[in-house]
Amino acid sequence: MRLNKFPLFILMLAAYGTANAGLVGNLASVNAKVSVTGDNNTTVDWQQSAIKPNGLTTQGVVLGVLKVTATGTHDSLSITGEGATKQGSTVVLPFTSTDGNSAIYGRIHNVNGTANSGIKNLPGWSVPYSLSKQGIYSVEFKTHGVYQNVNPGVYSANIYVQQWQN
Repeated sequence: MRLNKFPLFILMLAAYGTANAGLVGNLASVNAKVSVTGDNNTTVDWQQSAIKPNGLTTQGVVLGVLKVTATGTHDSLSITGEGATKQGSTVVLPFTSTDGNSAIYGRIHNVNGTANSGIKNLPGWSVPYSLSKQGIYSVEFKTHGVYQNVNPGVYSANIYVQQWQN
């Protein structure tokens, strides 16, 4: 009786393949988050302006645009920030240099300031829903005052945004 070597060869390959089977390559992972929120959710993004030091010599220079998406039923947005103050009828927010020695003051020009924004007892602004496009707001912060000899660098402000319902 003569044995066919071909099936034996296939059997040996199968045994060899399973003996060396296993995971290969690197292990990849991702932290997959799922947010479960209420009906009213607010997200913000800041789009900064690039300004030359001599570019702040006129009032109303755009410092940046606060982009806000607010879902759910609301009448307005309350906006304020760390160090916000009320100067007469105007609310201003300091954008402070990284060394903390100088600041550029900004404000929202087309919205009236309020003594209490409802956030952390700080003065701020109430931006009506009518200024949004179905809950999407673009709020420009412009300079308040004129600045000479501004040191180049990064100036920043911590801005708070929350929905308001009457």
